[in-house]
Parts: sequence; structure tokens; C-alpha cells
Amino acid sequence: MAGTGKTTGSLSKTRADFERFFCSEPVAAGVEASKATPPLNASDVKPIDLCMVDLFDHTYFQIKDEMTSIDGFNRIDPEGWGE
Repeated sequence: MAGTGKTTGSLSKTRADFERFFCSEPVAAGVEASKATPPLNASDVKPIDLCMVDLFDHTYFQIKDEMTSIDGFNRIDPEGWGE
């Protein structure tokens, strides 16, 4: 999106598969169910994808080790994510 420093685009490349879950899939499914984003493919969402979508407060806490910056944190506009 112009002037916001955020980007838009599709992250979905595979067919949804709920036989087995990767850690980010139930979170992505919950985000979709809450209508915070347009429909998306939870099976194609990786943990870093969730970190990059602007869904969170701008302060985050790291549980282990020294504080490390997450490149791209909150940089993707959720509008149009997963299309």
C-alpha cells in the first residue's frame, strides 16, 4: 500500500489440508475465522508469515535468549492477504 510501508500479495500456493497441523495452521485458521483477514489457506501459512502480517501490537516479547528484531514484523497489510 502506497505510503504505509506495507505490501500486499498472495501467500497461498497449496491446497488446504487439515489431516495434520503445523504450528501456524490453527492460528491462521483462527485469524481467518475471526474475519481479521480475507479467506486464506491456513495450510500454506508459515510462522514468519503470521509475524509479517499487521495483526499484532507493535511491542513483542521474546521468551528465550537476547531480544532479536523480527525482519518484516507487521509489514504486510492483512487486506488482500491470501488471495
